[in-house]
Amino acid sequence: FLAQDGFVHGSMARAGDAESAAGGQPPAQNAASSDLLDLISGLPRPFQDHLLKMGVDEVAVLANLHATEAEHRKYWQDLLTRGAIVLSVEDTLTAVSKAIVIWKKARAEENPPPIARFMSSALPPVKTMVFAHKSMDKVAQKLQELHPEQIVLGKCRWETFNDGFPNLALNEDDCHSMTRMPTVYLGSFHDPNNIFEQLAILYALPSMGALQFRVFLPWFCTGTMERVEVLGQIATAETLARVLSATPHAASGPTRITIFDIHALQEQFYFNDNVHVELKSAVWLLRQELAHLSASSDGFSPRSSILPPGMLAQDKKFAICFPDDGAAKRFGKKFPEYPHCVCSKVREGDSRVVRVKDGNPAGFDCVIVDDLVQSGGTLVECAKALREMGAKSILCFVTHGVFPRNSWERFLDVDKTGIQRFYLTDTIPRNCELHGQGPFRVLSIAPLLGHLLSHSRLDDLRGLLR
Repeated sequence: FLAQDGFVHGSMARAGDAESAAGGQPPAQNAASSDLLDLISGLPRPFQDHLLKMGVDEVAVLANLHATEAEHRKYWQDLLTRGAIVLSVEDTLTAVSKAIVIWKKARAEENPPPIARFMSSALPPVKTMVFAHKSMDKVAQKLQELHPEQIVLGKCRWETFNDGFPNLALNEDDCHSMTRMPTVYLGSFHDPNNIFEQLAILYALPSMGALQFRVFLPWFCTGTMERVEVLGQIATAETLARVLSATPHAASGPTRITIFDIHALQEQFYFNDNVHVELKSAVWLLRQELAHLSASSDGFSPRSSILPPGMLAQDKKFAICFPDDGAAKRFGKKFPEYPHCVCSKVREGDSRVVRVKDGNPAGFDCVIVDDLVQSGGTLVECAKALREMGAKSILCFVTHGVFPRNSWERFLDVDKTGIQRFYLTDTIPRNCELHGQGPFRVLSIAPLLGHLLSHSRLDDLRGLLR
């Protein structure tokens, strides 16, 4: 029977059963028809109708392929159901037909490859509607340049009324489009003055019928205030998590919130079960830079910005260094092929100084890795300790350059800080202005966002067909 949710529950009635009820003789059915009807029971009703209009022999190829194992048949059902949610019925059926044709040719081989490969490759690209706060427009544009066939940039009006409160609106055509495709909001809470206007948009998008909804909030701005040490303090990290947890559900389920290099991993538990929180890291941008450097064959990096002036790629010998034990535990496993050094603050007399606790930096080009920088004092002290123990050169990578009160200016004096290259990302958009100033190089997170959006769909399919 067809329930109010549009799904068939129980067994699907066959044409023969209807004939018997009417007193006539049921038409003969072959095994393929029977398998096909069993296979599509439980799918959304419109999807059943389209499948039944297809040639039985075509769909039966896949039906019979999985008929021997009930578990595989369930995967096939789940795949089609997921396809009906994310894609249009027509697009999904086109993909099914394409997979069948390819598989028919391939199964004549001695060792035919699994059908999962064909289903993954046959599905057409899923377009994603991306809305971005005006401060993140550059990142959104880079994302679309990397994935022009998959990314559609939504239009949003960011204005204010005469009284200073937000005057916001979405493009009407985009509102219709996002009901048929996944929707993403790319935001930045780097300025307390723009948080309210972004929350208004963030709450509105799923309420307007977004098919799926995902929020990229690269920097969790209150992450450094995650615990209460004395009576009266307020953990604003928990406050912000509660505000984000109130994001409405999209048509297909809860909102997914993606954060890069959150300051304390336990902060994910401040969010409630109304949203799905996904913690990712941007240190893969540094790994990519080091990989390009290692792959150079002419003695120079293909991306010259990775090296301090005069440093030849053939002389590279990197060590990954951490300013404290917390950073070492968090990021150390992401660089297993490099030697590690760990610094630590120790008390000497009445003062606390940074010393190299583990590892030997002598002769290495040391790369200090951490999640964020504020005043930068710890990084400067760490660089000093590494140089005193014989480090060849000092580079630094942090995901979030907070730099209150323009504290980044201290790093312009390379001779004084000893940090010859300072890598940041554009998780905090104002840092884009630092690119090329002194030691600063800004790496865009757009490739990471594109990777997550491109692979989330494929990973879902692989999981279903595994």
